[in-house]
Amino acid sequence: MLKHIIMFKLKEEYDGHSREENAEKLVAMSRSLVGKIPTLRFSETHADCARSPISFDVVIELSFDDPEGLQSFHEHPLHMELVHFADAASEQLAAVDYVY
Repeated sequence: MLKHIIMFKLKEEYDGHSREENAEKLVAMSRSLVGKIPTLRFSETHADCARSPISFDVVIELSFDDPEGLQSFHEHPLHMELVHFADAASEQLAAVDYVY
């Protein structure tokens, strides 16, 4: 199995919405992918509750059978919608992928 974890530090404001509103939207978009992308085996998405200066705002944890499954996910049109929003709304991203 392959784990893909990505964290988003959102801009204070984007597209007329606050950081918190955009965090809620990103969480909802991520959760909506479950059952719609065949290679996605596990998904968990949460907004940060600590709100410390070093915190990221949203974390997405995904699992795939193999690297090809992750690649297929990356290319899926529904994922690309999330990417476009997240890239525009974020000021910083961090990601890690590992086999387990």
